[in-house]
Amino acid sequence: MSPQLQNYMNLFRRIFYQLKFTEPRAFTPIIKRQNPKRVQREVRKEMEMAKVKLVKTTQAQEVLRLELEKNKQLKKSLSKSEKEEQLQKNFYYDKLRKRRKYGGAK
Repeated sequence: MSPQLQNYMNLFRRIFYQLKFTEPRAFTPIIKRQNPKRVQREVRKEMEMAKVKLVKTTQAQEVLRLELEKNKQLKKSLSKSEKEEQLQKNFYYDKLRKRRKYGGAK
């Protein structure tokens, strides 16, 4: 083995346990009978969209995109709960401050 390949192998062995893998997704193609003219129209529309976007997505890219969206939603829900907790805390402190200012029950 060349020294460079040996270096890559050593690097891979060190960081292998830090890699994150997504859960496998089931892939089942759905084949339906469709009107050939409709299929042709849909293909034409998709080809026009492909010309505009010039972006091809593979199934692996789609899985990664879904994983990112799921993590994004999770972070968003966590941040919402944190915001609600912060609002509750601020409400409590405002209430306490008003009681001190106006001499209410302590």
